Amino acid sequence: LKREPGMFVSPKLRRRYTDYLFSAMLDNRQVLVYVLVEHQSRGERFMLLRMMQYMIDIWKQWLSKHAGSVHIPMIVPVLLGNTKRGWKHAVMFHGLFEPGEPFDLLKEYIPSFSLLVDDLHSQSDAAIKARVQEAFVALTLLLLRNAPGKKDLAKWLRNNAAELLKRLAGERAAEELVRRYEPLIRREV
Repeated sequence: LKREPGMFVSPKLRRRYTDYLFSAMLDNRQVLVYVLVEHQSRGERFMLLRMMQYMIDIWKQWLSKHAGSVHIPMIVPVLLGNTKRGWKHAVMFHGLFEPGEPFDLLKEYIPSFSLLVDDLHSQSDAAIKARVQEAFVALTLLLLRNAPGKKDLAKWLRNNAAELLKRLAGERAAEELVRRYEPLIRREV
């Protein structure tokens, strides 16, 4: 994956969301992966509408740079969810509409996409550590999942993330994070 420039979350929502755009090649075609990181304790019922707007904004930006294109790239929308009770809302755009005969008759004219949700609160810390190889990414996911509302984050880091911080010491990209949190780990509880 290659990180692409751009932020699509509006300035007023940046306290609750962070976004990243990546690109990759699949069968010699560019595919974009849009990751929206949620920093709030409750999910948003109509997140799919927000995600659709971000996808449209991404395509507009892409077209401004590729004016002669005949096609637009596919976008895989990903939500890194951090809701306390897990993600409970629709993950398919069609799920926003009331089911029944009118929808069944008209659904082929309505946009259709699914949201890939990585629900951190439905996973244990051990499961997150086991599925992620890179220490920096694992620690970031664990902090996203556990840091909100923690009264003693330093104690939590000492008890739950010390081995990740040790692994991080060898990774260049994480040097600042290690410098910042290592003193908390070394301190006595």
